[in-house]
Amino acid sequence: MSTDYAENKITMKAAADYSAAANKYKFIYVSADNTATVCAATGAQAIGVLYNNPTAAGEEAIIALGPVVKIQADAAVAVDALVGTSADGQAVTKSAADDLVFGIALTAASAAGEIIEVIRHPLRIHA
Repeated sequence: MSTDYAENKITMKAAADYSAAANKYKFIYVSADNTATVCAATGAQAIGVLYNNPTAAGEEAIIALGPVVKIQADAAVAVDALVGTSADGQAVTKSAADDLVFGIALTAASAAGEIIEVIRHPLRIHA
């Protein structure tokens, strides 16, 4: 696909230095101090995806909300897979009861670090 359909973006203050290239296209949540923080827990409730590389805490972070976003895969991901956050802010396939889902994969990844496209469709998997 490789077309960026992330038409809805917001900016927030970054919680930390996210200048490393590996931070771009990772899931973001809003921390208690109202800053954009890269998700660091499996199943975190992400609001969007980091689309730039802020070089210090307090700098502007661009967060893509959707409807389609680019995101780093944590491992192989199939087209049509339900995806949510991994322990390092990447997209991982979700299927267990009570998993939080950010969206549905529109493109596939064969390995960690590959960029996939996901259509935002938040839900919780029920048993």
